[in-house]
Amino acid sequence: MVLEFLSEADASTAFNFNNPEALNRLRKHPLFKNIGIYRTPIKGEITLCIGYDSGLEDRYVERMITIKRYKNYMRLILEDNNYNWIIEELINLFIINKEYSIIVK
Repeated sequence: MVLEFLSEADASTAFNFNNPEALNRLRKHPLFKNIGIYRTPIKGEITLCIGYDSGLEDRYVERMITIKRYKNYMRLILEDNNYNWIIEELINLFIINKEYSIIVK
């Protein structure tokens, strides 16, 4: 999924994991059980490991999401397109009071 923001400032602060308030919202999310944040040596790239209970026989599942920033664009890359609901939940948690448009879904 590719998001376009009105300004570079909005894009750079959209997924800010240095903000304690944003991390608390992520930790208190009812679906996500475990969150791993991995910073890569590539500038503007972060990988998230989201763990959740699948609901099937108490099975715990982890999914990887890579977030890449390019000026006023942000690309969210899932390991499989079947898990777009995770990206939508992350957008609802982190992109508050910022205008954006979805270019590629």
